[in-house]
Amino acid sequence: MTFDKKVYMVIDATKNAADLTGTFVNNTPTITTQEKHNEVLVGSGDTTVLGEIYQSNVVENKKAVPFFSKIPILGNLFKSFNESDTITELLVFVTPTIVDNGHN
Repeated sequence: MTFDKKVYMVIDATKNAADLTGTFVNNTPTITTQEKHNEVLVGSGDTTVLGEIYQSNVVENKKAVPFFSKIPILGNLFKSFNESDTITELLVFVTPTIVDNGHN
């Protein structure tokens, strides 16, 4: 804590997630880890935000009409393919509060 009642914080955030698209070892998915290190000076009661921890999720959706989708040349009329890419960001909000215990 500084003389003007600001708090110096070292914040280490870690996000672990199962990688279900990667390789499995003994039927267990690998774990991906993202880490973010920040050093901040924040006033008592003020809020700081820790970000830049992203996750990308790609979903492929294929639909086809049985039998008709296998017809050469015309089969493409009976198929559809859709791909969506979603990116999410983890935000951590930290609000330090200095508690006065009555002693200087």
